[in-house]
Amino acid sequence: MYEIFFLPLKEDFIMKQLFGKKFIVLFAVLALLSLAACGNANGDDATNDDEALTVLEAKLEAPETADAGETIEVKGEVNFGDEVVKDAEVEFEFWEDGKKDDSYKIDATNHEDGTYTAETSFDHDGVFTVQIHVTARDQHTMPLANITVGEGATDGDADHDGEHGDHGDHGSHAEGFNMHFMDPTM
Repeated sequence: MYEIFFLPLKEDFIMKQLFGKKFIVLFAVLALLSLAACGNANGDDATNDDEALTVLEAKLEAPETADAGETIEVKGEVNFGDEVVKDAEVEFEFWEDGKKDDSYKIDATNHEDGTYTAETSFDHDGVFTVQIHVTARDQHTMPLANITVGEGATDGDADHDGEHGDHGDHGSHAEGFNMHFMDPTM
């Protein structure tokens, strides 16, 4: 029969190897934990979380009515949470109802107090939309308002309904919000 016996030298060698590996793993885990704790010590994560929850807001002010040929002023007030935004990129876009492809844009005048303005006029009666485009703090917002010029839409504008159908079928409008769905086969 064969006898198997271990030399004390081998047992010591195996114990040192196992203890050595555990020590290295334990040291690595403690080092990583201490580095992670140092990374959170300055509170950057809390600031980034608050900033991620802060929303860019633009309040658009435009007259509800105007006369054809009358110069009107539109105004935007821009905030980022409680902060007044004095360095936003702002432009106003105007178009007649049903003619978005014929829109035009005007760069806003920055009043350095969080307000931005532009002036325009409309040469004929109709319903026009103004949309403010605001970019700041890596965010973009685009609220809308409608302006009725003169008598508003005339019979000549009736082709708008024929072009897109009744808005009740595929669109929804609310103050400051416009959603428009179109049949993709059109």
